[in-house]
Formats: sequence, structure tokens, C-alpha cells
Amino acid sequence: EAVPGRSPLLDGFGLVAFAALFPIISVLAYGQLAVMRQGVDPIDIEQDESQEEKDHAL
Repeated sequence: EAVPGRSPLLDGFGLVAFAALFPIISVLAYGQLAVMRQGVDPIDIEQDESQEEKDHAL
């Protein structure tokens, strides 16, 4: 054992979980940065989308 009292198997699962979640977190962070760089309020975007849905409703 490299670290006394730690299980390499459990630490390995933690690394796998982190590796699996990293791409998702990266895409979400990129989306936040893109919105902040545009200077657009996310609430305005949601209101525009809901208005478009109302306009296209049957």
C-alpha cells in the first residue's frame, strides 16, 4: 500500500468516476463561459425560448 489505511480499489473507483465526469463538467463550464463572454443574461435567453415555444404552438 502506498498510503496506509487506504484501499487502492476504492481510490481507483474514485479516479474512474472523476475521469467519467470531467468531460461533462468541462462542457458545462464552457457553456457558462460562452454566456458570460456574450454578456447575455441567461434569464433573457429562457424567456426568448419560451416565447418562441408559444409562437410555434399549434
